Amino acid sequence: MRLIHTILAISVLLFLTPSPSALADMRAIAELTKSLQQAKTDEEKGRLHMFRARNYDNLGNIEKAAEDYDAALQYDHKGWIHLERARFQLKCGNHEQARREAIAAEKETPTLKYQTQQILAHAKKMHKEEKIETDPEVILLTKRWRVTSRKVTKRASNRNIRAEYAAKSKARRGKSKGYSKT
Repeated sequence: MRLIHTILAISVLLFLTPSPSALADMRAIAELTKSLQQAKTDEEKGRLHMFRARNYDNLGNIEKAAEDYDAALQYDHKGWIHLERARFQLKCGNHEQARREAIAAEKETPTLKYQTQQILAHAKKMHKEEKIETDPEVILLTKRWRVTSRKVTKRASNRNIRAEYAAKSKARRGKSKGYSKT
């Protein structure tokens, strides 16, 4: 019985003790916090916030990481900061925000085009997968007061919209010509 209690106590201690990489991240966060207090330039503060955000992200503290990513942008607008924020947002599942950050990264630093295109492609793919899972496309059509439900492809729907727009335009042109004659 004592052996079981000893094994149980050791396993609990091992479970509660942070891993060496987690300890290294916590030490780095403490050092970066001290360095932030001593930082003088905005560029240095932005860089330190980015490094601290990476460590928070490694620890799984998403809220603190997001705060530091936001703080880094307040101090310094550079393409690499937007690029890292885009990767972070993609990891968190915020595909639209990741797309915006990638576009901002490419705008700030055009040499990051390859990396931003990868993020944009991944965000687009994930967005499509989400939409397919959650959003079936069904349009209700009415004909002589009877409602029917059928699937309409986007192409057919656009064709109907274009035809309707053309008919309205033609009717408007006909009216305007009629008014100009009088």
